[in-house]
Parts: sequence; C-alpha cells; structure tokens
Amino acid sequence: MASDEMLKRFDEARALRFAAMTAGVQAHERFLETPREERIGDPVDDPDFTAARIALRAAECELGSLDYPVNS
Repeated sequence: MASDEMLKRFDEARALRFAAMTAGVQAHERFLETPREERIGDPVDDPDFTAARIALRAAECELGSLDYPVNS
C-alpha cells in the first residue's frame, strides 16, 4: 500500500500537470485570438506558453519518479 506522503505527492504532481496543461492551452488561445498581423513568431515563442511547457515537463518528471501502485 502506498504511504500517505506518496499519495499526497502524486496528487500534487497531477494537480500541477493539470494546471500547466491549462496554462498552455490558455496561452495558445491568446495567441490565436491575436490578429495575425500583430502576432510575433509562433505560439512557442510566447513566454507564457514556454513557462507552461516547462511546468508540464517538471510535473511529468515528478509523476514519473513516483511509483504509484494503482492503474490510473
């Protein structure tokens, strides 16, 4: 059985992953809402999108480091 601390870390990492994915989607939506002539580069050039990608990767690394005992 997983310890309470492990379950807490897993839940926190899942919450961070969800928040990062949401932030990335919001940054991409803002990019798409910007008129084409005002856009600078690609969505990946947006610092908010980049920050969301980094946060998502960090959350996925944390999830990958946890040995969660159930299928989810």
